[in-house]
Amino acid sequence: DDEARARQISDALLGGLETQLEALKVEVSAAKTDEEKAAIYQEYNPVPGFLNDVVKTVDMFPLCNATFDVALGGLGVAQGEQRELLMDYLLARWPNRLDHRKLIEYLLEQVPSPTVEKWLTQIADSAPVGVVRAEALLAYKTYFDQKTVFSSTLLNNPEFANRLPENQLTYIHAKLTEQQTAQVAAYLERLIAEFGDLEFTGSGLGSSDTFGEVAKYELFELNHLNVGDPAPNIVGQDLDGFDFQLSDYRGKDVMLDFWGQWCPPCR
Repeated sequence: DDEARARQISDALLGGLETQLEALKVEVSAAKTDEEKAAIYQEYNPVPGFLNDVVKTVDMFPLCNATFDVALGGLGVAQGEQRELLMDYLLARWPNRLDHRKLIEYLLEQVPSPTVEKWLTQIADSAPVGVVRAEALLAYKTYFDQKTVFSSTLLNNPEFANRLPENQLTYIHAKLTEQQTAQVAAYLERLIAEFGDLEFTGSGLGSSDTFGEVAKYELFELNHLNVGDPAPNIVGQDLDGFDFQLSDYRGKDVMLDFWGQWCPPCR
């Protein structure tokens, strides 16, 4: 009886939202000014009511398959506490039904926060063993790389930064803690040990790379390429064919400019 009732509610909620959004789209497009459009959207936006009903459904029928469908649909439009509640529910109750790849992609597009970090660790532990688990372990390192990019972006876009809570800004601008560094390293070491021979499914490091080779690159970066670390020694020949190494210039100010001769903008 619960499953049938949950299915009835789930189908009604998802179908109703789609119908209401289409009607809202027509109303907004018919408005003549931006002020009228904003007022119509504010008054008739069905998403808040839909999400309230989704949360009630999760509370009433947490074990029903139909609730998975409506919770997943709600996740796509939820924000704040409602998004956290739905994500926690899905990861805890339905890890085997989730598309982990889509979830990883979704989370890497979000503004960094402790909650997003927590979800990525949950996905790394619940993803199917094999390539998807390998991708999830590597995504945790990718997340912190992107957090650094977000930090730089926010520093140059104060209007965007002002829309975020102060505690989230502090988190984004903070360097990796010892605990976070240890967690990243542990995931990369697991990637090497458990899935190192699997062919890498990403891009940027060559199609012939394995997950193990990529993880070794990332682990080296984590341990040796942080701000304040000595630059790794570079040995080669200059443009006149003379041997040199970076350590020859120790004690002097040196700028390293990495570029490709195949790249016209670099030249």
